[in-house]
Amino acid sequence: MLQSIPVFSLMIAAAALSLLGQVPVQVQKAELAVPFGVVPGHLITVGEYFVFVDEEKPETSIAVSRADLRRFSADGEILTIETAQQMRDRSGGRSSLTIRLPGTTDAAKLMAWFNAVPKPVSDFSSPNAKTIATRTYQVKHDHRIGNCTGRLIIEPNRVLFESITDIGHSRQWGMRDIKELKRDNPYGIKIVPFTGDTYNLGIVGKGMDNDEYRALVDRITAARIKQ
Repeated sequence: MLQSIPVFSLMIAAAALSLLGQVPVQVQKAELAVPFGVVPGHLITVGEYFVFVDEEKPETSIAVSRADLRRFSADGEILTIETAQQMRDRSGGRSSLTIRLPGTTDAAKLMAWFNAVPKPVSDFSSPNAKTIATRTYQVKHDHRIGNCTGRLIIEPNRVLFESITDIGHSRQWGMRDIKELKRDNPYGIKIVPFTGDTYNLGIVGKGMDNDEYRALVDRITAARIKQ
């Protein structure tokens, strides 16, 4: 289950960090949809964590790290998220949530938080690195006819495209499965695998900078050498 960090501890830390000005903290009223109605509470984003605080039953509040989020989309007041693992709120265990943000029509700050790419704890390309950050980009995948949108996720040992709008176009490649990687600009990347289709992905929002691209190329190269 998610919630490996006690929610109360995270709330106290959020307040302290906000006062100290060390970590951006967003707090707003929210309503969590459950089978029997809605749960009033507050939504908090602090550092790498997304928290829904249940006002009536705080012990059933939810804390999710950004790395565990597999989908995060906003449409006016409605926020939809999906996670890699099950969460447990007062209605039981589940991996998707719908949250209403009363009075909110612009979710740009929340999307900016979700799209932010955390800095690696250690050098992404270093063979001695013990901790390698997962990077996530919002992308568009062009088809011969039409396109789909989703997320490009770069993990320590693989690259994934998770399509939100057309799951049939989702793909994953091990580092050693990638024959060629091209980037003409920070907002476009081409993945050519040894087998399967070539994927041209357009990055939406913050692009992939030169250091991130070089680090990824280095890891692909290193995987081939170990083959």
